[in-house]
Amino acid sequence: MSSRETFEVYFFQNGRWQLHMSFEASQRELAIQEATQIEAKGGYPARVVRETVDPRTNKIDEAVSWQSPKAKAMPDADSMFGQDKTKQKPKTKLKRPPPAPPAAAPEPEPEPRAARTAPTPAKQKPAPRKAKKKKGGGGFLGVLMAAVTSVGIALVLSVILGALLQVMPAGMRPPIPAEQLVFGTFVLVFFIAFLTNLHSRFGLLSMLRGQPKPPSSPQDHVRAMTAKAKAPVQDVEFGDVEIQDLRDKIASEDAAESEAGEQEETPAEQDDGEPKDLDADLDMGAQVHAAEAAPEIEMPAEMPPEKPVVAEKPLEKAPEKPAERPAEKPPEKPAAPQRSPAETEARTGLTKFVGEVASHVNIAGLNAFSRFGLNLYVAGAGSVIGQAKKLSRDVQLATLKESLVQAGNPPDRAEAFCVELPSYGKNPRYAGMIQAGVKAMQARMGGSGTAAQSIAALLNEWNLPEKRPSVPSVITFMFTDIVGSTEMTARLGNAGAQKAVRAHNTAVRAAIQAKKGREVKHTGDGIMATFPDPAAAVTGAIQILRDIAAHNSANPTLQVQVRIGVNVGEAVEEENDFFGAAVQMTARICDKAAKGNVWASQAVVDACKGQRLGFIPRGKFEMKGIQGAKILYEVGWTDAHKNELADL
Repeated sequence: MSSRETFEVYFFQNGRWQLHMSFEASQRELAIQEATQIEAKGGYPARVVRETVDPRTNKIDEAVSWQSPKAKAMPDADSMFGQDKTKQKPKTKLKRPPPAPPAAAPEPEPEPRAARTAPTPAKQKPAPRKAKKKKGGGGFLGVLMAAVTSVGIALVLSVILGALLQVMPAGMRPPIPAEQLVFGTFVLVFFIAFLTNLHSRFGLLSMLRGQPKPPSSPQDHVRAMTAKAKAPVQDVEFGDVEIQDLRDKIASEDAAESEAGEQEETPAEQDDGEPKDLDADLDMGAQVHAAEAAPEIEMPAEMPPEKPVVAEKPLEKAPEKPAERPAEKPPEKPAAPQRSPAETEARTGLTKFVGEVASHVNIAGLNAFSRFGLNLYVAGAGSVIGQAKKLSRDVQLATLKESLVQAGNPPDRAEAFCVELPSYGKNPRYAGMIQAGVKAMQARMGGSGTAAQSIAALLNEWNLPEKRPSVPSVITFMFTDIVGSTEMTARLGNAGAQKAVRAHNTAVRAAIQAKKGREVKHTGDGIMATFPDPAAAVTGAIQILRDIAAHNSANPTLQVQVRIGVNVGEAVEEENDFFGAAVQMTARICDKAAKGNVWASQAVVDACKGQRLGFIPRGKFEMKGIQGAKILYEVGWTDAHKNELADL
């Protein structure tokens, strides 16, 4: 059976990489296009990961196949799946450390068991590096900016309060003099704004509590993840006894034996089923302890007189035979935690359920996205049986982890899934898969023997791209167009024209982000976008034209002329695009708009009443594909427009 290869699209959000979509081995270009759209529209770093699954060994190999520009700047390409497997060092087999001497005050003559090997000196820690002083006085500058901002806020509110007091009737004014009230308001607002600015810039509350400031960008999250990965950790498996705890137990037992002064030790009886040596528990092989390498010598109370040594053969003195060391009793292995009958029943029931699921779907052949959907399904089933047996949350998660490992997940991924499970329930698509597992387990506990048969159909539907319902809704559209793009290319050349297009794209996308809009697509000479309301679209269009004007002023040889059309109406969204008469009319309005201006429809003008926006009627226009002539308006945003608006 050959290995299965897929391409997974990941994006970086909230400090971690999240799986977005899965593609077959022949769809690598589609996966790259999807990842490119994620960064272009959402601004998230994106990667395409090639995943190879060997169905015979259930081994999963993952490698980054393509990265977006933002993802290339992030230094976690080898560690986005956890520990770097290509650089992972083999587990070092640790030796059992020699026991430390007892802390009691030493007597004039050493105790017999105190003659064991000396404790290994602690490894000296390297001297901490001095932190480089940050140049530029960033801290003082931040405080100064916070103070200036706070003064501005306090001054504005004080002026507003003073104006309100002047127009307020005399009977409604407060008994405090107006000057004192305004001054007190200024001081109070200044201190509140100043403390708020300090907290937003430096994490003031976190500093007062002694907590580090949380990272605020994807790059900061990566640095925090890298620093955490470099921290020394104990390399033990989840749920096993920690090696350090065993070391402490060994040292405490040896110290107790030394203080008691035991002269004789009886050989330890081997328990049935228990390992004969502690090294077997810690996976240390057949290595010999350093303390056992040098046998102990127990000196009798009175040494017998030595025989006279012949001077001619001083080197033939036979060493004294050391006393035989009695066998040490190995420390007992900690007993496994006792499980309650309810927990045992829950584990058994969920294990059987996963076995039934495996009989209807090839778990070894699932790609990463399908396996994630299966995990959600198993999590829903586990929640039902856990609640039925009244298990605690920790016990339910431990039971779920064992079942996820049984379903073909590596232990580290199963544990990470359990940690993130609460957040998965907030996603409607994920919640649907969890609910499917809930219904399947409820049917199984009700006596149904075919509860898991629908898993194959569920996973097939899960792998289909998410589609939004084709229901018309009222949406505000904006089209931009670079005027004379063909002539501009001939005049500036390909390189110069591309710079002009980038200036246009930068201005448009900055306005979309500022007004909480959404970029739908790039039309070649412009951009199609949607906005939450007509006023946001109009003010965003004005911001675009002002940014373009600033660019033209700074680059006389690289002039860019843009026209913009705005409209609002019903449209249908399908496959990340919009269709309908409102979309067509917006494109036609953009074609009619004057160079360097924004034109809008009557619907936009009506929706913006009371928004302090000026619209100048430009007459009726016939537009291709639109029935009847329509009145179009030009948005006033320049000084010339202000004079024209004053004459209306």
